[in-house]
Amino acid sequence: MCVTKAQITKLEDKFYPSDASSVALDLKAMGQQAAAEFRGTHPEIKEEAVQALAWSYTLDVR
Repeated sequence: MCVTKAQITKLEDKFYPSDASSVALDLKAMGQQAAAEFRGTHPEIKEEAVQALAWSYTLDVR
């Protein structure tokens, strides 16, 4: 399955509102918390994608 840039941007827009960056103690915890929040509202998204979003999130908001 090919994913478009627009689809990725939509997922990022749903992932990035997490407040994990302001409450987590470190980058690992921040990624884990943001991923857990996202999984709770989007269980249909594969774990690989969630982990990729968490990685991107921790780099962008650190």
